[in-house]
Parts: sequence; C-alpha cells; structure tokens
Amino acid sequence: MFLDRKKFIDLFAGIGGFRIAMEKFGGECVFSSEIDKYAQTTYNENHDFTFNAFNVDMVFRWIFAPASELIFVWKNNIFAEKSEIINDYFDDLRYTFNSPMGNSFSLKVLYYLDYQSLKKKNRKK
Repeated sequence: MFLDRKKFIDLFAGIGGFRIAMEKFGGECVFSSEIDKYAQTTYNENHDFTFNAFNVDMVFRWIFAPASELIFVWKNNIFAEKSEIINDYFDDLRYTFNSPMGNSFSLKVLYYLDYQSLKKKNRKK
C-alpha cells in the first residue's frame, strides 16, 4: 500500500476514526492529541499505548578569552513506545532502558574579534 511504514500524527483526534483508517493502510500513529475529555476517554479505550522518554544532557563550557568560548554538548535520549499498557513500573522502566538509544554531539566555538583594534592595526600598515 502507499502508506507502508509511514508515520503520522493524529491532531484533533476525536474518538480515533482517522487513526483507524490510516492504520488499516499500514500507517503508524506516533502522536495523538484531543482536548475534549470525553473523546479522550473513548480514544484511550480504543487505542492503548505506552510512550516513555528519557534524556540526559551534558554541557561543557570553557571561556578561554573575554567573550570567547568553546561549548561541547552531548545528548543521550531514549524514546520507547509500545502498543500495550505495561502495568508494572519496573517492567516499564526495563522496557524503556532496553530500547534503542540516540546520541548526539555538538561543538560550538565563539571567538570575539575586536573590529576597532583590527581597524587600527590596518591603518598603521
């Protein structure tokens, strides 16, 4: 089908009719949102799932000169989703930490150049 392994979000979900149709075509719902509490109750009865997220961020900042710095950031994240409710807290936690992890690194260097002093040096030459 045209939706093989396609992911979608279900905004203004109502009781989940759009989600049912999309899942029949092979789509996977990754997020649902509904403001009406009665529709939420019906939706949750029809579409039980568990979503857990765990993030760890580490930031190293070194100021090596006035207004100049080096920033290193490491981020570890886990997003776990299951189509059934896990009632035991420790089983749910174990499932979350056994899910695939994502790591990202970023490096940012800021170096201050004083335009006025550079301009003066160029005039002297």
